[in-house]
Amino acid sequence: MVSKWGPWMGKNLLLGLIPVVLAFVLFRGNRRRTPLWWFGTVAFVLFLPNAPYLLADYRWLNGPWINAWHHDRWQYVTIIPYWSLYFAAGFTAFVVATRLAQLYVARAWSARLGQAMVVAFCLLSAIGLYLGRADLNSWSVVTEPGSVADVLVDPPEPGSIGQMLLAFVVLLAGYTATIAVVERLRRRRARRRDTEPPGSGPALSSATGAGPPPAQAIDLVWTEMPTSPPTLSARPVDRPVHPLDPSR
Repeated sequence: MVSKWGPWMGKNLLLGLIPVVLAFVLFRGNRRRTPLWWFGTVAFVLFLPNAPYLLADYRWLNGPWINAWHHDRWQYVTIIPYWSLYFAAGFTAFVVATRLAQLYVARAWSARLGQAMVVAFCLLSAIGLYLGRADLNSWSVVTEPGSVADVLVDPPEPGSIGQMLLAFVVLLAGYTATIAVVERLRRRRARRRDTEPPGSGPALSSATGAGPPPAQAIDLVWTEMPTSPPTLSARPVDRPVHPLDPSR
């Protein structure tokens, strides 16, 4: 059963990781906004809905779920972890790509513009899910622009509008909740590191042979490594005075 899902799930997963790669290339640091950067940003926006689109593949679970219930319920041992990792990969890719873009916009322009961009990305992804249900993808904007225009121009059914609104709410709420949890954990970890008494932190654990955790080891290197070499002082060194020293 897994081998039957593998090819198309792998293809969808690869498409969902493309916006993450583009986000790391385009939005890390202070990139110059060259024509090539703008071209890559347009590609990022077009490919971003592929990440949350993995969540829409739940509709293919109906057949395997029912078959496993009636024939071999032990298949749930494979179905549940397999699909859970698949959904988690798509949602994580969406959060990471959107967060990198939001931070870049906040640094380059303003934080409010970054927040508005997150709302726009969630709405765009919800529309992308609707287009995906019509057997269209990111490439269709270039290869089949007429089909994309037809789907967008035709008024959607009330059920489709409800699905798009539900997808928008789920993506926005999920993104907001995920970022809030991550930021809270990061602040808690920073406070714990700041309130740690001297000699009882990662350095002590490494001296005893246990060694700090990898994340703390990285922080230890960056916080304790001197940023510049020590400078020699020009102040003369005081020497002990000998009672028979003629120079004194």
